[in-house]
Amino acid sequence: MDILRALIVVCGTGITLTLVRFLLGDLTRLLNARDEADESKKKEIRKPVTYLIIGLFMWVVSLAGTLWFLWLPDKTFASDPRESRIMLVALCGFFTLCGALIAFYQLNWQVLVQEDGFVFRNFFRVSKRYSFAEIYEQNTADTGGSVLRYYRGRKRILTVSLIMQANALSLMNALTEWYLQESKRREANAKAEAEKIEGAD
Repeated sequence: MDILRALIVVCGTGITLTLVRFLLGDLTRLLNARDEADESKKKEIRKPVTYLIIGLFMWVVSLAGTLWFLWLPDKTFASDPRESRIMLVALCGFFTLCGALIAFYQLNWQVLVQEDGFVFRNFFRVSKRYSFAEIYEQNTADTGGSVLRYYRGRKRILTVSLIMQANALSLMNALTEWYLQESKRREANAKAEAEKIEGAD
């Protein structure tokens, strides 16, 4: 039993230190990002901070539960102490992992709106740029139009909520502005072509 405890403590400590390192690094970047200009912040869409708070709360409480169940005396358990301890530690470990994943999701998910497209960064911190020329927007009628989905072809790229996510309108406004500018460009090109044909006659 002592070897099992030692193994769980060593593995748990390693995993915890790794998670703390990543979370502190992301929190530091998040705090430093607040010092950026307001204009650039208006063009950034993130998941609600509630995700981060819930994730960190789950992580801390579950981690405390894991450590508490590890060091409880055997006489505390009604049935087989070893089996009960393993089950409770595994359950708390699962919720610790879930809390960390929810917090990472909030910290990593990001959309940066640009003039002619946007850069989307997913849970795994993989960033990809999409041009407005290749995507289209769809309102969902079942949510009263408060949720916007963006597609490229038939593949959904991302979903944003106008209610829960700050600056979600910036993407919709940028896409609308791009469509207006694009239609003006096409109109001007068509007019120039027509004048060129008339001049040739």
